[in-house]
Amino acid sequence: MPLSLSQRYEIVFLKLHPLGPNMSNKVISRWQENEDLSNLPKTGRPRATSKKTDLKIVNIDKRDQNITSSDISNVLKKDGVNIDPSTVRRRLRESGGIYGPPLKKPLLIDKHREQRLIWARQHQHFNWDNVIFTDEKTFKLKKNGRKVWRFPGVTKIVRTVKYPLKLHVWGCFSKQGFGKLITFRHNLTGDFMCDIYENCLLPTAYRQFPEGPDSWILQEDNDPKH
Repeated sequence: MPLSLSQRYEIVFLKLHPLGPNMSNKVISRWQENEDLSNLPKTGRPRATSKKTDLKIVNIDKRDQNITSSDISNVLKKDGVNIDPSTVRRRLRESGGIYGPPLKKPLLIDKHREQRLIWARQHQHFNWDNVIFTDEKTFKLKKNGRKVWRFPGVTKIVRTVKYPLKLHVWGCFSKQGFGKLITFRHNLTGDFMCDIYENCLLPTAYRQFPEGPDSWILQEDNDPKH
């Protein structure tokens, strides 16, 4: 008797997806027991939280930038949901949260990104061999090491001391090497910037580019004091 079309497809399927003897025997035993091959209910401990609770965990975290996973766990316990802080952290991570330090300043706006991209394209093939770069950096003597859960579109800003201990550093460099460094604690002003140029920048330029002032270019950012 010729094989039916479905039987032919079954033969091709078994050829393309060979099963080991253990799996074949398991399927046959299941069929012999109750002639049912549907998936059995999964065993194991059920999920500790519902979708509603998962959403509540995320909303609580987004509303309070200083809240911890232990705090969220305590809030939920008052509503009759007893879960550990570790479960809270898993739910925050599953919902796209990233655990890290809070932002200390706003991100670049679209206008800033566009201006920087335009400048980079204009100078894509520029020769930087004769350019001296300068910049300032502030180092705070006390670092805030706390971390928070951050979600896209939600900005968490850390509260810091208004006048923390800090040290300012000004430096310069070019292709020829590093220039002078200067450290200071007071705020940078226009007059002090002139002193830095005279005592740090110009000696570096004369040493690295002895041909004269026309042989080098100064590159700075858009700080009004420059």
